[in-house]
Amino acid sequence: MSVTLADKVVVITGAGQGLGRAYALAAAADGAHVVVNDVNGVAAEAVVAEIVGLGGEGSVSTASVTDHAAVGRDLDDVLSRLGRLDGVVNNAGLFGLGDPWELDPAACRAMVEVNVFGPINVGAHALRIMRARGAGSVVNVISGSAFGQAASSVYGATKGAVLSLTYGWAFELAGSGIRVNAVSPMASTSMTEVFQDHFGTGVGGDWPAERVAPLVSFLLSDASSGVHGQVLRLDRGSLSLLRRPRFVGAELQEEWTPAEIEGWARRVVLPDPEGLGLHTLHGVAGGTPGEHAASKMKPVRP
Repeated sequence: MSVTLADKVVVITGAGQGLGRAYALAAAADGAHVVVNDVNGVAAEAVVAEIVGLGGEGSVSTASVTDHAAVGRDLDDVLSRLGRLDGVVNNAGLFGLGDPWELDPAACRAMVEVNVFGPINVGAHALRIMRARGAGSVVNVISGSAFGQAASSVYGATKGAVLSLTYGWAFELAGSGIRVNAVSPMASTSMTEVFQDHFGTGVGGDWPAERVAPLVSFLLSDASSGVHGQVLRLDRGSLSLLRRPRFVGAELQEEWTPAEIEGWARRVVLPDPEGLGLHTLHGVAGGTPGEHAASKMKPVRP
């Protein structure tokens, strides 16, 4: 089945720049009417102008994903104007770097509000609408930072919450006709500049956001029928599937003493300990906290 979004209506949050803009342009090119959501109305209007200039269809939403009621009004308006809601991409987010002992509570709270409550708010209303039709696709955007990355623990925690949200929604919506999946993208965006400032080196290299967008279009399309509750990563050309965590090394007995737990740990944990950090998922040793200078955490829109 070819990837087409013809006649579909898709809402993409945080689509005024970066990866969100790339997702919006790609979805429109594949035939969707794209609702470009961004609190920066000027940026959202500019992306819609790009879409229309390329022969596509788009409209603007400026509701903050942190405002549950405003999100509901905007999605109900989408349904009223366009007659349907086929897909949602929870892309809006704040990004920040900082060591945990240099915590900025305000920045942390802002990230949690946007990165966690944002998808919860959008998902609540989108799923309400989609359940009435028994069809739709939700794509959540997570990050490899959820698995451990230097100076990214709070940001990673918010993305880990969205990972769990993806698995939870997928379980709850199994058999409903609604697909819920997540992507873990890697590309050169404004986040690259933050890493450059903090560490003296960037991430994402020169890999443009446009090369990640086809993954999102696939998950929004009917071509992804049957793909549900999965996390796909596209990192500089490498496409991979995240396997769910599993408990291993199970040994059964009715009660455990500390000494017996120590014996189990020496048999099971110490000979083959789990690696630390994102890079170990790819068989590459990660850095250590001591290698990075402390700095205040400052949220940045990715």
